[in-house]
Amino acid sequence: MMIGSSPRLRRMTISLVAVGLMLLALIQGLHSAAAGAAAPAPIDLRARSFAPATSGNRLVNPDFEDGWYLPYPEHNSIRVPIGWRIRWYTDAAPGGFFLQPETTVLDPVWPNCCADNYPPRIFSGEHAFEVGKQWGLMDVTLYQSVGDVPIGAVVTASAWLHSWVSACNPNPKDKPPEMALSLLGPNTDDEFNCAPGFWPVDSNRMIVGLDPQGGVNPRSSNVVWNWDQDNPAWWGPYDYYSNTVPAVAVAQAHTVTMFLRGVTLSPARFNAMYFDAASLTYAFPIELRANQDYPWPLSSTVTVTVVAPVSLTQVTAGVIDSVGSSVPIEFGGRTGATPEVQSQWLFHPLSPGRHRFELNAAELTAPVAADIDVAALDSRFTQDHLLPRDGLTPTEPVLITFTLSSPITLTEAAAALIDPLDQPLTITLVATEALPTGLNYHWLFTPVNSGLHTVSISSTTFITTYTRATVAATDRVYLPVSLRTAAPLLR
Repeated sequence: MMIGSSPRLRRMTISLVAVGLMLLALIQGLHSAAAGAAAPAPIDLRARSFAPATSGNRLVNPDFEDGWYLPYPEHNSIRVPIGWRIRWYTDAAPGGFFLQPETTVLDPVWPNCCADNYPPRIFSGEHAFEVGKQWGLMDVTLYQSVGDVPIGAVVTASAWLHSWVSACNPNPKDKPPEMALSLLGPNTDDEFNCAPGFWPVDSNRMIVGLDPQGGVNPRSSNVVWNWDQDNPAWWGPYDYYSNTVPAVAVAQAHTVTMFLRGVTLSPARFNAMYFDAASLTYAFPIELRANQDYPWPLSSTVTVTVVAPVSLTQVTAGVIDSVGSSVPIEFGGRTGATPEVQSQWLFHPLSPGRHRFELNAAELTAPVAADIDVAALDSRFTQDHLLPRDGLTPTEPVLITFTLSSPITLTEAAAALIDPLDQPLTITLVATEALPTGLNYHWLFTPVNSGLHTVSISSTTFITTYTRATVAATDRVYLPVSLRTAAPLLR
């Protein structure tokens, strides 16, 4: 019959009788928490890059999709992409004077994207930057400074660009449209006489530059350009977007500046330059290699090798162990030359496990850090068979073997054992096994009670006691299980 209308809680104890061979297999597979290799050769703890080898695009609004502003509110014809600044000159130029340009951020409307007789003025997305001046000469630069660059990093700047130089009206009156191409001769709306080759090829120069010291003057001798007088092929490019060649420089400060510069030397009716999809990246790979000569608690040295593309200066380094204590560290020397300079740092761990290595230098914009897992001697417990249940006397002794592996001989090695009742128990060294990689020390003890047994090994070769624990298991495991019914109980 039904008893009550609310759920009732019943508790029951389930006795799980383990199959001896299965549980023995689990016990024999039990290992200590120690990690590491028992070999006299150095232990390779870690070899990985812990700082980005290359950055992503560091520019703000690199493709001019994020809007524009008026740097000079009184000049509505000067519109600059957000994140960028502009500079132009009005001094003497070959054959005249440079004039103030007109600049804007193009939208995807005619003739920037859709006129059949106009090459695309937008390379990607829905916007591009345009600068121009009818019948005028220009020396104008769009630039952006980027910080947090490691000194010594290889910086690369690039952009897609092209120009349009022509006095030919691509839409003459009462005539079919003509392609809006550069270097064509003049015409009027009433007659069609556009011809190629009217303008010199070097009418427009579009170049990408970098100031590795972070300056903002495009005429500074510090600027590294992707073009020079010996490469006339980089005049233009005309009519269709090209990414030309990148500008590459080695950062000499934590801030570098990228320039997108256009210079026109022949006044024309249509004299425009277009920039899109700019990029500034840097490469500064730092690699950490950590090796340990002997596993803890043997007296050991961890050697940390830092590989950087330049020689780091004003360097500080530190190590914190797994409990947050500082570990003394010393400089081990420097070798190599750019682009691979190696410096070494040494510390002597007092405990195994996770250690945090951190390094700072004048060339870095932030400390670099890595986790190093200090290795310990390998050990294991093996129980030959299970203790009887309910504290019964075993028909034959239960033996547990504790094996400790060491790459070198342990002098005056001694063991102590504490049982689950915190009472000492006899443990005996029964064998020393020679291996190609070192020695295995085997201790034997006979547990009386099930539960946690703790072994401590001391040696004059150790810097501290080596302690590990295991559970002496029986053939019955009790698990208290609480069952809660989901419906009223029935009788």
